[in-house]
Amino acid sequence: MKYEKSVNNVHDSILYIPGVSSLLTLAWIKDVDLRVKKLDETFFNSLSGVKKGLNELYPKLGFKGKVKAEETRKNNFNNKDYGIYFSAGADSTCLYLKIRKYKPELFTILGAVTPLNNHKMIKKIRQSVKTFAEKEKIKINFIETNIREVLNEGLLTSEYAKLFPNPDKTWWDAINHGIVQLGLSAPLTPANIGKMVFATNGNSPHGGNYKIITRIAWSDLEILPEGKYYHRYEKIKEFYKKYVDEKNFYPILKVCNYSPIVSDRFNCCSCEKCAFTITSLLLAGVDPRKSGFPINYGFFKYVKDTIFPNAHSQTTWINIQENIEKNYAESIDYSRSFLETLKNQKFAPLRDDIRPSEFGLNTKWTIFSIFYRLPKAVQLKLLKMFYNSIYLRVYSRAHS
Repeated sequence: MKYEKSVNNVHDSILYIPGVSSLLTLAWIKDVDLRVKKLDETFFNSLSGVKKGLNELYPKLGFKGKVKAEETRKNNFNNKDYGIYFSAGADSTCLYLKIRKYKPELFTILGAVTPLNNHKMIKKIRQSVKTFAEKEKIKINFIETNIREVLNEGLLTSEYAKLFPNPDKTWWDAINHGIVQLGLSAPLTPANIGKMVFATNGNSPHGGNYKIITRIAWSDLEILPEGKYYHRYEKIKEFYKKYVDEKNFYPILKVCNYSPIVSDRFNCCSCEKCAFTITSLLLAGVDPRKSGFPINYGFFKYVKDTIFPNAHSQTTWINIQENIEKNYAESIDYSRSFLETLKNQKFAPLRDDIRPSEFGLNTKWTIFSIFYRLPKAVQLKLLKMFYNSIYLRVYSRAHS
């Protein structure tokens, strides 16, 4: 990991937290000991609760390994300032706007979704976050990490995802992203941060689930998970829309899990996550083209023909549907025909008992296992070929 601020004066018991949090779940799932010379006492004591939370969420996995510290140290800093994990996504942006009166410092992890070698995208993310921070007159902490590559997370996903309740999630999504991102920030907190806010979603098994986040602790820092009771549209209407109206400024939202990996686009505007975020903005009366989503009229036909029949985020779409009638007058005028279609769309309910066949899962993860054993340069080249040959064609369909 790489910090832009000096951490030379931070005690070793805190400095070891990022490394331990990054390797923790690997040690536990492989049932081996992770040994460290020094560790913050509160963090060390919290790990049994974190492991318990993971085992409650993923009972088929069995996290068993142990962290062993030669020495623990009690740290108390009595800090009062707020910090917030800020990815520039809809969740973290709306959460910042919810607590902006506290002027929280931004903690932005680079390398978590967008690989550090995607230099154009990393540069755009830095500039976008800096622009927002300057507008808000707040401080930023950029933290670089390559932990997803060091762990060869693809192999972990191919080995264990079939045991997740949702086998489509990656190791990062399902297990690591809350633990690792929180741990990475630890060396920057002793100076002034007393409360750290982390955006989380619902009760489904997820790396940012309350059963994990609320059990992580170090020194006398208070970690505050937020966002459990809001759907995407509700967050955008309650916080983002009000901010746009008040400031006449549109923070760029980076919600896509695909295009930032191998392109320099914040959002593909073609995946379901982009689609329901764009729709939420439209219904709230915010032009998505000003928020990082360069759509045109082709988007509406594409979503109706492609996204609706194959929707996986039914709860999110249904929440938008339920709000169309009472908020229709506020919506962007060029989207109203589309919203009328959405209002009458029938989404098949999700069933927990329907999973891909064992043969299908095994085939999928065998292919992934082979792919993630290839050299990194070959993996990247293949990903770019896939993106250019398939994904960009989908993008063009949504924008023609």
